[in-house]
Parts: sequence; structure tokens; C-alpha cells
Amino acid sequence: MDLYGLLRQFNAVGGIEKVGQSAFCFLMSLWQKSNELHWTREFTMTNTELIYRGGFKSEETLRRTRSKLQDLGFFEYKKPSNRKFCGTYILEFNLLKAFGYEKEDFSEASSLGSCEDSFGFSSEGSCEDINKSNITILSKQKEKDKKESDTFVSLIENYSENSLLKSSLEDFVEYRKSGKGKFTVQGLKLNLKTLSKLSESDAEKIAIVNQTIERGWTGFFPLKNVESKKGVNSDDWKFLDL
Repeated sequence: MDLYGLLRQFNAVGGIEKVGQSAFCFLMSLWQKSNELHWTREFTMTNTELIYRGGFKSEETLRRTRSKLQDLGFFEYKKPSNRKFCGTYILEFNLLKAFGYEKEDFSEASSLGSCEDSFGFSSEGSCEDINKSNITILSKQKEKDKKESDTFVSLIENYSENSLLKSSLEDFVEYRKSGKGKFTVQGLKLNLKTLSKLSESDAEKIAIVNQTIERGWTGFFPLKNVESKKGVNSDDWKFLDL
């Protein structure tokens, strides 16, 4: 399995004209994640990471795009039983079979030979126009991402790899946005600096964030009662920090 092969299949079953640019960026995010996991077909992934990788403007846009691609048969998505956990994606790597295409329908695309594409994957023969539009769009998206300043999503994504902590921070951002006064990206930066000073433990940080939301505060403060924080108690901390 390689990314170039998936892109050739993607073009053969309709490509961007079939699904649209947002859906293509969504698929690329999943395929790249799978590649990082040595082409694992089934894995979990947070909405925050998908928004960051795919350049989506909102979680609602991401959900609509995901539903569309799932209905088309590009993957199966299993919702988490708890919002604090990640959803599970099960990818379809044989797109031709999934979309009911015969081998001869793919003969022109599969006749492409070997070349080193812009993603670093090689295949036999010469590169043709079949994949140029996809690569061009992806390159433009990467350039756009580099030029963009920090966002709420990117700050949270870069702050921690702990999915529970990221979920709590997402809740905090939504809570602040719904309150009085404008909540800015700079404001979140300052909040995160304070959070890092208060604790080095992800579990304790989660409790601190939840404490702020529960008490209606605008910033982070030391825990008032460690044992009673939402969804986290002292017995959970060692486990959550693994």
C-alpha cells in the first residue's frame, strides 16, 4: 500500500470532481495518518487533529464532510461512547472494488510507471497528468497552512498529545466563546502558559480546566478540591498520564 496508489484509485473512481476539495483534504489527512502508523487500516483520530491537518474552518464542516465520505464508502466511522474519547476510522484501501469498478476500468491509471512523487512515494513508470490536480491542491493547502497564524485549534493541537486534555481545552474554548466579552487566540495562549505553570500532570491539568468551567471562571487556578473534579479523581491520575 502507498499513497500514490490510493490517489490513482481515487482519480479512477471520480476524484475531486466527485467529492469536492474539502472531502479530498479530509481523505488526505486520514491517509497520511494511516501512513504514519505503517498503513494501519483502523485507528483513532481526534476532530481537533483532523481540523488542523485538513484546514477545516469549523467542527460542523468536518462532521458534514465525514458523513458524506462515509456514505460514499471511503471509510467506516465509529463514534466514541464518550465525547472525551476519539472516534475510530476503518479505511477502505480497495476503492475500485468498493465503488464497483472492474480492473479494465483502471487499466489506464494503473499503467503509470515509476516516479518519485511529491509525497516521497515511488511507483513504476512516468508521472502523468492523472494526479497533477490532486498534488497541486494539496501543495496549495500546505502553503496556506504555513502562512496562517495560530488558531484555537492549532494551539490546542500543539499543546498536548493527550486526547482527554485536548477535549477539555476544546470545551474551555467553547465555554469562553459563549460568555461575555471576546475570547481571543492570544487569551488562550496566556491561559495555556498559566496551566503549564500550575501543573506538569495532564490529569491534573484536565481537572484544573474542568474546575474553571464548573465554577464559571475565566482563567485557570490551583485546584480547590482534587478529589471532586469532573471526570477525574486522584485514582485516575496515574492512568491518564501514561
